[in-house]
Formats: sequence, C-alpha cells, structure tokens
Amino acid sequence: LDLKRIIPSLRDMLNQNGILLLSTFAEQNLKEIKQSTGFGLNYFSLNELEQIFKVYFNEVKITQELIKLSFDNALDVFRHLKLSGVNSLGFYPLNKGFLKEFEEKFQNKLTYHPVFILCKNDIK
Repeated sequence: LDLKRIIPSLRDMLNQNGILLLSTFAEQNLKEIKQSTGFGLNYFSLNELEQIFKVYFNEVKITQELIKLSFDNALDVFRHLKLSGVNSLGFYPLNKGFLKEFEEKFQNKLTYHPVFILCKNDIK
C-alpha cells in the first residue's frame, strides 16, 4: 500500500468536519518471526507515519500498543499465525530443530505492534 498515494484520496472523501481513523502495524510487529526466519514485512516507524499524515492533516494523533502473546510451544505460535491468515512466511520448513531454537530464543512469545492513527480533516 502506497500511503503517500492513497491518503489524499481518503482525505478528499471526508466532509469538512470529517475524521479519518485507521490502524496498521509498526516495526516490532511479529519481530520474533522476522528474526528467526528472515521473512517479514517492512513497517513505517511512528515518526515516519506522523510525517506522512501531517502533509495532509493539521491534527494527527498516533497511538501504539505492544501486545505480547505467550504460547505453550513453538508449534502453537505458528498455528496461531496460520489461523490468523498471516502468510508472509510463504513456505518455511518448521522442523524440530527450528521449533526448538525458536522456543529457546523467544520462549514461545509473539509480539503484535498495532498503531492507531486519528486525523482530522483540517486541510492545509
């Protein structure tokens, strides 16, 4: 998604007192997966998001959360990802050695880093 291209269209859809509220993810999202497999998405930093949105809106408020989930074992981590629809892994072999290493390194934890962006339609 090219934010710099889509934001003007979203802004133009709002009425004069309109509010744009959206969510995305930030840099620490699924960091354990990226570190262990080398696969993952590139995310904007909060500062980058703020700079992008401030071009089109006078009022921009960005909040974030760090959500750490714990699982009984590494296989449950990857089952969770599969059931959630995350497919950035493509085909990655989840053999016993990999799963054991994941458990040792990350203690069967998974981090989500949601970001919430509120913009007021105060067009500059």
